Amino acid sequence: MTKGEAMTQLERLVSGRAWLMKAGALSFVALMLFGCAPVLLLPVEARLSVAYKMKAEEPLSDTSNIQAVMTNGQRSHGEKLTPRLVGSLLLAGSKRLGLNAHLAPTLGGLVLLLSGIAVGHRVTGDRLCGLWVGFTLAGLYVAAACFAMIGPSKPFDGVALGFVGLTAWAMGRSWLLGLSAFLGCWTDERVIMSLSFVALLIHVSSTLAPEEKRVRWLVIVASVAAYVISRAVVHQLLGWETPSTSMMAIKVPETLLSMQVVAWTTLEGAWLPMAVALGLLHRDGKRWQLLILVGLLVGGLGSCVLVLDISRTAAFSFPLLFVAFAVLKERGLELARIRHLGAAAAVMSLLSPNHECVIGFGMRWIPPLPIVSFFLTEQVPS
Repeated sequence: MTKGEAMTQLERLVSGRAWLMKAGALSFVALMLFGCAPVLLLPVEARLSVAYKMKAEEPLSDTSNIQAVMTNGQRSHGEKLTPRLVGSLLLAGSKRLGLNAHLAPTLGGLVLLLSGIAVGHRVTGDRLCGLWVGFTLAGLYVAAACFAMIGPSKPFDGVALGFVGLTAWAMGRSWLLGLSAFLGCWTDERVIMSLSFVALLIHVSSTLAPEEKRVRWLVIVASVAAYVISRAVVHQLLGWETPSTSMMAIKVPETLLSMQVVAWTTLEGAWLPMAVALGLLHRDGKRWQLLILVGLLVGGLGSCVLVLDISRTAAFSFPLLFVAFAVLKERGLELARIRHLGAAAAVMSLLSPNHECVIGFGMRWIPPLPIVSFFLTEQVPS
Protein backbone atom coordinates (compact mmCIF):
# COMPACT_ATOMS: atom_id res chain seq x y z
CA MET A 1 0.00 0.00 0.00
CA THR A 2 1.40 3.39 -1.00
CA LYS A 3 1.47 6.42 1.30
CA GLY A 4 -1.33 8.01 -0.75
CA GLU A 5 -3.51 4.90 -0.46
CA ALA A 6 -2.93 4.78 3.29
CA MET A 7 -4.03 8.41 3.62
CA THR A 8 -7.15 7.63 1.57
CA GLN A 9 -8.06 4.75 3.87
CA LEU A 10 -7.62 6.98 6.92
CA GLU A 11 -9.78 9.65 5.33
CA ARG A 12 -12.54 7.06 4.92
CA LEU A 13 -12.24 6.17 8.60
CA VAL A 14 -13.02 9.75 9.59
CA SER A 15 -15.75 10.36 7.03
CA GLY A 16 -19.49 10.56 7.61
CA ARG A 17 -21.65 12.37 10.10
CA ALA A 18 -20.28 10.54 13.13
CA TRP A 19 -16.65 11.20 12.17
CA LEU A 20 -15.84 12.95 15.47
CA MET A 21 -16.95 9.95 17.51
CA LYS A 22 -14.99 7.57 15.29
CA ALA A 23 -11.88 9.72 15.51
CA GLY A 24 -12.35 9.95 19.28
CA ALA A 25 -12.64 6.17 19.57
CA LEU A 26 -9.46 5.71 17.51
CA SER A 27 -7.62 8.21 19.73
CA PHE A 28 -8.85 6.43 22.85
CA VAL A 29 -7.59 3.07 21.53
CA ALA A 30 -4.23 4.70 20.75
CA LEU A 31 -4.18 6.05 24.31
CA MET A 32 -4.79 2.58 25.74
CA LEU A 33 -2.12 0.93 23.59
CA PHE A 34 0.63 3.51 23.77
CA GLY A 35 -0.13 5.91 26.61
CA CYS A 36 -1.91 4.77 29.75
CA ALA A 37 -4.94 2.91 30.97
CA PRO A 38 -7.78 4.98 32.47
CA VAL A 39 -7.91 4.14 36.16
CA LEU A 40 -11.69 3.89 35.91
CA LEU A 41 -11.28 0.74 33.80
CA LEU A 42 -8.79 -1.00 36.09
CA PRO A 43 -9.51 -3.12 39.17
CA VAL A 44 -7.85 -0.66 41.53
CA GLU A 45 -9.10 1.74 44.15
CA ALA A 46 -8.21 5.41 43.89
CA ARG A 47 -5.82 6.32 46.69
CA LEU A 48 -6.81 9.83 47.69
CA SER A 49 -4.63 11.99 49.92
CA VAL A 50 -5.96 13.39 53.18
CA ALA A 51 -6.87 16.70 51.54
CA TYR A 52 -8.85 15.02 48.74
CA LYS A 53 -10.67 12.80 51.24
CA MET A 54 -11.63 15.91 53.18
CA LYS A 55 -12.87 17.59 50.01
CA ALA A 56 -14.89 14.49 49.16
CA GLU A 57 -16.67 14.82 52.49
CA GLU A 58 -17.02 18.60 52.56
CA PRO A 59 -16.19 20.38 49.27
CA LEU A 60 -16.25 23.86 50.84
CA SER A 61 -13.78 22.97 53.58
CA ASP A 62 -10.45 24.70 54.14
CA THR A 63 -7.75 22.05 53.72
CA SER A 64 -4.86 24.36 54.57
CA ASN A 65 -4.39 23.05 58.11
CA ILE A 66 -4.67 19.30 58.17
CA GLN A 67 -2.96 17.93 61.24
CA ALA A 68 -2.58 14.47 59.74
CA VAL A 69 -0.41 15.83 56.93
CA MET A 70 3.23 15.53 57.84
CA THR A 71 5.31 16.79 54.92
CA ASN A 72 5.60 20.38 53.72
CA GLY A 73 4.76 19.31 50.16
CA GLN A 74 1.52 17.65 51.20
CA ARG A 75 0.59 20.61 53.39
CA SER A 76 1.26 23.04 50.55
CA HIS A 77 -0.87 20.93 48.22
CA GLY A 78 -3.68 20.96 50.76
CA GLU A 79 -3.55 24.74 50.87
CA LYS A 80 -3.76 25.02 47.09
CA LEU A 81 -6.63 22.51 47.03
CA THR A 82 -8.92 24.68 49.16
CA PRO A 83 -10.31 26.98 46.41
CA ARG A 84 -10.58 24.34 43.67
CA LEU A 85 -14.33 24.13 44.08
CA VAL A 86 -15.59 22.55 40.85
CA GLY A 87 -13.37 19.50 41.26
CA SER A 88 -14.32 19.31 44.93
CA LEU A 89 -18.03 19.39 44.16
CA LEU A 90 -17.70 16.70 41.48
CA LEU A 91 -15.60 14.51 43.80
CA ALA A 92 -18.12 14.91 46.62
CA GLY A 93 -20.98 14.15 44.23
CA SER A 94 -19.25 10.99 43.02
CA LYS A 95 -18.75 9.83 46.60
CA ARG A 96 -22.38 10.44 47.56
CA LEU A 97 -23.60 8.56 44.50
CA GLY A 98 -21.21 5.68 45.13
CA LEU A 99 -19.32 6.32 41.88
CA ASN A 100 -15.63 5.95 41.16
CA ALA A 101 -13.58 8.98 42.22
CA HIS A 102 -12.00 9.01 38.75
CA LEU A 103 -15.28 9.26 36.84
CA ALA A 104 -15.12 13.06 36.50
CA PRO A 105 -11.45 13.24 35.40
CA THR A 106 -12.04 10.38 32.96
CA LEU A 107 -14.91 12.31 31.39
CA GLY A 108 -12.64 15.35 31.36
CA GLY A 109 -10.02 13.33 29.51
CA LEU A 110 -12.55 12.23 26.92
CA VAL A 111 -13.57 15.87 26.40
CA LEU A 112 -9.87 16.69 26.02
CA LEU A 113 -9.41 14.14 23.23
CA LEU A 114 -12.61 15.12 21.41
CA SER A 115 -11.85 18.81 21.71
CA GLY A 116 -8.37 18.27 20.30
CA ILE A 117 -9.81 16.52 17.26
CA ALA A 118 -12.51 19.17 16.78
CA VAL A 119 -10.09 22.09 17.16
CA GLY A 120 -7.54 20.43 14.87
CA HIS A 121 -10.25 20.11 12.23
CA ARG A 122 -11.49 23.65 12.81
CA VAL A 123 -8.12 25.39 12.41
CA THR A 124 -6.94 23.30 9.44
CA GLY A 125 -10.25 22.52 7.73
CA ASP A 126 -9.19 18.86 7.48
CA ARG A 127 -10.60 15.92 9.43
CA LEU A 128 -7.46 13.84 9.04
CA CYS A 129 -5.42 16.61 10.65
CA GLY A 130 -7.95 16.58 13.47
CA LEU A 131 -7.31 12.86 13.93
CA TRP A 132 -3.54 13.47 14.08
CA VAL A 133 -4.08 16.08 16.77
CA GLY A 134 -6.18 13.57 18.73
CA PHE A 135 -3.46 10.93 18.42
CA THR A 136 -0.83 13.45 19.51
CA LEU A 137 -2.82 14.37 22.60
CA ALA A 138 -3.30 10.66 23.37
CA GLY A 139 0.47 10.29 23.49
CA LEU A 140 1.23 13.34 25.63
CA TYR A 141 1.51 13.55 29.39
CA VAL A 142 -1.59 15.77 29.42
CA ALA A 143 -3.74 12.69 28.65
CA ALA A 144 -2.02 10.68 31.38
CA ALA A 145 -2.75 13.51 33.83
CA CYS A 146 -6.46 12.95 33.10
CA PHE A 147 -6.63 9.16 32.99
CA ALA A 148 -3.69 7.64 34.87
CA MET A 149 -2.85 7.37 38.55
CA ILE A 150 0.83 7.20 39.45
CA GLY A 151 1.16 7.39 43.21
CA PRO A 152 -1.61 9.21 45.13
CA SER A 153 -4.53 10.11 42.90
CA LYS A 154 -5.08 13.75 41.84
CA PRO A 155 -8.54 13.66 40.26
CA PHE A 156 -8.96 17.43 39.81
CA ASP A 157 -6.34 17.62 37.04
CA GLY A 158 -8.43 15.73 34.51
CA VAL A 159 -11.44 17.96 35.17
CA ALA A 160 -9.42 21.16 34.75
CA LEU A 161 -7.71 19.99 31.56
CA GLY A 162 -11.08 18.92 30.17
CA PHE A 163 -12.41 22.45 30.74
CA VAL A 164 -9.37 23.90 28.94
CA GLY A 165 -10.06 21.66 25.96
CA LEU A 166 -13.73 22.62 26.01
CA THR A 167 -12.78 26.31 26.10
CA ALA A 168 -10.66 25.93 22.95
CA TRP A 169 -13.46 23.93 21.33
CA ALA A 170 -15.97 26.70 22.16
CA MET A 171 -14.22 29.45 20.17
CA GLY A 172 -17.31 29.81 18.02
CA ARG A 173 -19.74 30.20 20.93
CA SER A 174 -19.04 33.07 23.30
CA TRP A 175 -21.33 31.89 26.10
CA LEU A 176 -19.79 28.40 26.22
CA LEU A 177 -16.31 29.87 25.94
CA GLY A 178 -16.94 32.09 28.95
CA LEU A 179 -18.64 29.41 31.03
CA SER A 180 -15.97 26.78 30.47
CA ALA A 181 -13.18 29.30 31.13
CA PHE A 182 -14.83 30.43 34.39
CA LEU A 183 -15.47 26.88 35.64
CA GLY A 184 -11.97 25.85 34.60
CA CYS A 185 -10.44 28.59 36.75
CA TRP A 186 -12.53 27.43 39.70
CA THR A 187 -11.17 23.91 39.13
CA ASP A 188 -7.50 24.87 39.01
CA GLU A 189 -5.92 28.33 38.94
CA ARG A 190 -3.33 27.08 36.42
CA VAL A 191 -6.12 27.21 33.84
CA ILE A 192 -5.50 30.98 33.66
CA MET A 193 -2.15 30.23 32.02
CA SER A 194 -3.89 27.92 29.53
CA LEU A 195 -6.39 30.67 28.69
CA SER A 196 -3.53 32.87 27.47
CA PHE A 197 -2.68 30.11 24.98
CA VAL A 198 -6.33 29.87 23.92
CA ALA A 199 -6.34 33.65 23.40
CA LEU A 200 -3.33 33.26 21.08
CA LEU A 201 -5.12 30.44 19.28
CA ILE A 202 -8.05 32.78 18.65
CA HIS A 203 -5.64 35.41 17.35
CA VAL A 204 -3.91 33.17 14.80
CA SER A 205 -7.03 31.28 13.71
CA SER A 206 -8.31 32.18 10.25
CA THR A 207 -11.82 30.92 11.04
CA LEU A 208 -12.85 34.02 13.02
CA ALA A 209 -13.37 37.57 11.80
CA PRO A 210 -11.45 40.39 13.58
CA GLU A 211 -14.56 41.56 15.42
CA GLU A 212 -15.33 38.01 16.56
CA LYS A 213 -11.78 37.67 17.86
CA ARG A 214 -12.11 40.84 19.92
CA VAL A 215 -15.35 39.57 21.41
CA ARG A 216 -13.73 36.24 22.36
CA TRP A 217 -10.78 38.00 24.00
CA LEU A 218 -13.16 40.15 26.05
CA VAL A 219 -15.04 37.02 27.10
CA ILE A 220 -11.81 35.39 28.31
CA VAL A 221 -10.75 38.51 30.21
CA ALA A 222 -14.22 38.82 31.75
CA SER A 223 -14.18 35.15 32.78
CA VAL A 224 -10.85 35.51 34.57
CA ALA A 225 -11.96 38.76 36.21
CA ALA A 226 -15.21 37.11 37.35
CA TYR A 227 -13.19 34.25 38.82
CA VAL A 228 -10.83 36.58 40.70
CA ILE A 229 -13.71 38.63 42.12
CA SER A 230 -15.88 35.64 43.04
CA ARG A 231 -12.93 33.87 44.63
CA ALA A 232 -12.20 36.91 46.79
CA VAL A 233 -15.85 37.02 47.88
CA VAL A 234 -16.01 33.29 48.65
CA HIS A 235 -12.65 33.52 50.44
CA GLN A 236 -14.08 36.13 52.81
CA LEU A 237 -17.43 34.41 53.30
CA LEU A 238 -15.92 31.01 54.11
CA GLY A 239 -12.90 32.34 55.99
CA TRP A 240 -10.33 30.44 53.96
CA GLU A 241 -6.69 31.00 54.75
CA THR A 242 -4.51 32.45 52.00
CA PRO A 243 -2.57 29.64 50.31
CA SER A 244 1.11 29.66 51.21
CA THR A 245 3.73 30.05 48.49
CA SER A 246 6.49 28.72 50.73
CA MET A 247 6.94 25.62 48.55
CA MET A 248 7.43 27.63 45.36
CA ALA A 249 10.95 27.63 43.93
CA ILE A 250 12.57 26.06 46.98
CA LYS A 251 14.49 23.70 44.70
CA VAL A 252 15.03 25.85 41.63
CA PRO A 253 18.46 24.39 40.74
CA GLU A 254 17.07 20.85 40.93
CA THR A 255 14.03 21.89 38.93
CA LEU A 256 16.15 23.43 36.19
CA LEU A 257 18.05 20.16 35.81
CA SER A 258 14.77 18.50 34.78
CA MET A 259 13.56 21.26 32.48
CA GLN A 260 14.79 19.61 29.28
CA VAL A 261 12.68 16.54 30.12
CA VAL A 262 9.70 18.70 31.03
CA ALA A 263 10.04 20.74 27.83
CA TRP A 264 10.06 17.56 25.78
CA THR A 265 7.17 15.95 27.67
CA THR A 266 5.04 19.10 27.22
CA LEU A 267 4.71 18.74 23.43
CA GLU A 268 6.91 15.77 22.37
CA GLY A 269 6.22 15.19 18.66
CA ALA A 270 4.25 18.44 18.51
CA TRP A 271 7.59 20.27 18.63
CA LEU A 272 7.85 19.41 14.90
CA PRO A 273 4.84 21.47 13.74
CA MET A 274 5.74 24.07 16.36
CA ALA A 275 9.24 24.47 14.90
CA VAL A 276 7.84 24.79 11.37
CA ALA A 277 5.24 27.31 12.60
CA LEU A 278 7.95 29.44 14.20
CA GLY A 279 9.97 29.24 10.98
CA LEU A 280 7.01 30.36 8.88
CA LEU A 281 6.33 33.33 11.16
CA HIS A 282 9.98 34.35 10.85
CA ARG A 283 9.93 33.87 7.07
CA ASP A 284 6.84 36.02 6.63
CA GLY A 285 8.11 38.78 8.92
CA LYS A 286 5.36 38.26 11.52
CA ARG A 287 7.61 39.56 14.29
CA TRP A 288 4.91 40.28 16.87
CA GLN A 289 3.22 36.89 16.46
CA LEU A 290 6.63 35.23 16.65
CA LEU A 291 7.59 37.09 19.82
CA ILE A 292 4.23 36.39 21.46
CA LEU A 293 4.39 32.67 20.65
CA VAL A 294 7.99 32.36 21.85
CA GLY A 295 7.12 34.37 24.97
CA LEU A 296 4.19 32.11 25.81
CA LEU A 297 6.29 29.00 25.19
CA VAL A 298 8.93 30.31 27.58
CA GLY A 299 6.27 31.41 30.06
CA GLY A 300 4.53 28.04 30.02
CA LEU A 301 7.76 26.17 30.65
CA GLY A 302 9.03 28.80 33.08
CA SER A 303 5.93 28.38 35.25
CA CYS A 304 7.10 24.85 35.98
CA VAL A 305 10.09 26.22 37.89
CA LEU A 306 7.74 27.54 40.59
CA VAL A 307 6.27 24.18 41.59
CA LEU A 308 7.39 20.77 42.76
CA ASP A 309 5.15 18.69 40.49
CA ILE A 310 6.52 20.21 37.29
CA SER A 311 5.13 17.68 34.80
CA ARG A 312 1.54 18.42 35.77
CA THR A 313 2.05 22.16 35.42
CA ALA A 314 3.62 21.61 31.98
CA ALA A 315 0.49 19.68 30.95
CA PHE A 316 -1.50 22.94 30.99
CA SER A 317 0.47 24.15 27.95
CA PHE A 318 -1.20 21.71 25.54
CA PRO A 319 -3.26 24.40 23.68
CA LEU A 320 0.04 25.45 22.08
CA LEU A 321 -0.34 22.31 19.94
CA PHE A 322 -3.52 23.83 18.46
CA VAL A 323 -1.71 27.14 17.96
CA ALA A 324 1.02 25.43 15.92
CA PHE A 325 -1.49 23.88 13.49
CA ALA A 326 -3.44 27.14 13.24
CA VAL A 327 -0.25 28.98 12.27
CA LEU A 328 0.61 26.34 9.65
CA LYS A 329 -2.81 26.82 8.03
CA GLU A 330 -2.85 30.60 8.40
CA ARG A 331 0.61 30.93 6.80
CA GLY A 332 -0.58 28.97 3.76
CA LEU A 333 1.35 25.71 4.18
CA GLU A 334 0.09 23.02 1.79
CA LEU A 335 -2.46 20.65 3.30
CA ALA A 336 -0.34 17.62 2.36
CA ARG A 337 2.60 19.00 4.35
CA ILE A 338 0.38 19.81 7.34
CA ARG A 339 -0.90 16.24 7.23
CA HIS A 340 2.63 14.85 7.11
CA LEU A 341 3.72 17.01 10.03
CA GLY A 342 0.62 15.96 11.97
CA ALA A 343 1.25 12.28 11.30
CA ALA A 344 4.90 12.60 12.37
CA ALA A 345 3.88 14.44 15.54
CA ALA A 346 1.31 11.75 16.36
CA VAL A 347 3.68 8.82 15.82
CA MET A 348 6.50 10.44 17.76
CA SER A 349 4.22 11.34 20.68
CA LEU A 350 2.62 7.89 20.87
CA LEU A 351 5.98 6.10 20.82
CA SER A 352 7.74 8.42 23.28
CA PRO A 353 7.48 7.45 26.96
CA ASN A 354 5.92 10.01 29.27
CA HIS A 355 7.54 10.96 32.55
CA GLU A 356 6.11 12.31 35.76
CA CYS A 357 8.64 14.76 37.17
CA VAL A 358 8.22 15.56 40.85
CA ILE A 359 11.20 17.30 42.40
CA GLY A 360 12.56 15.32 45.32
CA PHE A 361 10.90 12.08 44.17
CA GLY A 362 12.70 11.45 40.90
CA MET A 363 11.17 10.80 37.51
CA ARG A 364 8.72 7.97 36.93
CA TRP A 365 7.87 6.55 33.54
CA ILE A 366 4.17 6.19 32.76
CA PRO A 367 4.08 2.85 30.92
CA PRO A 368 1.47 1.60 28.39
CA LEU A 369 -1.55 -0.58 29.20
CA PRO A 370 -0.03 -4.08 29.51
CA ILE A 371 2.43 -2.84 32.13
CA VAL A 372 0.36 -0.21 33.88
CA SER A 373 -2.35 -2.72 34.88
CA PHE A 374 0.20 -4.84 36.72
CA PHE A 375 1.98 -1.78 38.11
CA LEU A 376 -1.14 -0.22 39.58
CA THR A 377 -2.51 -3.47 40.95
CA GLU A 378 0.75 -4.14 42.76
CA GLN A 379 0.67 -0.66 44.33
CA VAL A 380 -2.72 -1.02 46.01
CA PRO A 381 -2.35 -1.84 49.71
CA SER A 382 -4.20 -4.88 50.97
